Amino acid sequence: ARHSNEINILSDLIPIIEKNCDTEYLSHVYLQFSQIILSSGNFESSLSIFGKVNHELENVSAYTDCLTILLTTGVKKNSIALINSTILQMLPTDISHNAIYRAIIEISRNSSFDEIVPYGILFFLSALPFW
Repeated sequence: ARHSNEINILSDLIPIIEKNCDTEYLSHVYLQFSQIILSSGNFESSLSIFGKVNHELENVSAYTDCLTILLTTGVKKNSIALINSTILQMLPTDISHNAIYRAIIEISRNSSFDEIVPYGILFFLSALPFW
């Protein structure tokens, strides 16, 4: 799917996989699909699938990496409130704090101040309940 840029194939496979896989394997598939779809540029679909990942069954590093990329993309798409309500509020604070910290560093590292201001980084921080 990644090489052919036919990401819809993954979406078509999800019902089949959900029907035939155990919970742990399904979570791994969701994380991998979310990463692939996010790398193709389809933020909304990736976020939807990532919301199904069970963070307790995943490698914390891989999970946090994907969440960090979702957050940085979410800032640019003004979707932080959505990410907060669908994912961050459901996570232990150590995981969400780590991803938020990393996302802020990535945004700061890869953007000038003039680029950051339109994304509403202050909104990003204020939308989160623990800041």
